[in-house]
Amino acid sequence: MDAAKGINVMCHNEGHILDYVGNEDKMNTAAGLICIPTTSGTGSELSNWIVISDLETGAKHPINVINSMAEYALLDPEL
Repeated sequence: MDAAKGINVMCHNEGHILDYVGNEDKMNTAAGLICIPTTSGTGSELSNWIVISDLETGAKHPINVINSMAEYALLDPEL
């Protein structure tokens, strides 16, 4: 889910995803995301946070993607 949300953010914003760590207010609204979780019950499809790894430093950074959350979630408990 984090990858899908991050891709959605970058489809509507310029730069690098790490540019938005602590700068979420500079992020444009990114509509149109549909999440289909394959692990029932985690709720990550509804979360407004993602964690992005900086491959150069190994650090992990939380980003609030409140303006880029999923608009729809297709839930199938058999997945």
